[in-house]
Amino acid sequence: MGKLVSFHWFPLFHFCLIFIPSENAPAMKIDQASFIVDSLPPTVHVVVPPALKADIMALAAENIHPAWAKAHARGRHFVIITNSLEDISEIADYARVGIEEPEPGISKRKRQAFQILLDRANRHAELEPMGHCHCIAVKWRRFPLKSTKTASRTMKELQDKRAFCNEL
Repeated sequence: MGKLVSFHWFPLFHFCLIFIPSENAPAMKIDQASFIVDSLPPTVHVVVPPALKADIMALAAENIHPAWAKAHARGRHFVIITNSLEDISEIADYARVGIEEPEPGISKRKRQAFQILLDRANRHAELEPMGHCHCIAVKWRRFPLKSTKTASRTMKELQDKRAFCNEL
């Protein structure tokens, strides 16, 4: 038949597949190859800002959700590598709760870190609001959004969606 070779290229944040046909194998149709690539969930890297490092370490130690155990230290950052939509939901929900219902005396730096984390989760999956301060990832984006300098954009979009749903 042929070999299915996979590799991961970190800067692109995509999971790539290469099909290498053997000499006797029938040629694979383009539709079959695109189906294989489209059916696999992407592997994403969500970088956690340094201001949230202690909180993420505490969540990983408490074993509240498997997403936090997937965090690995890379220099001064924590990187969560996942291909689960549930993990992206947990990360986005944690960040949104940290923004909407902040702890007393939260610093500006930590609030910005929550906004950045929410924006990075939104980059890979479409988020929908659930109630006043929660959100859930509903589906993967075909291509990740480009990063922006205004991380509050994601928060504004979720508030607008929530206001639209309340009007219905």
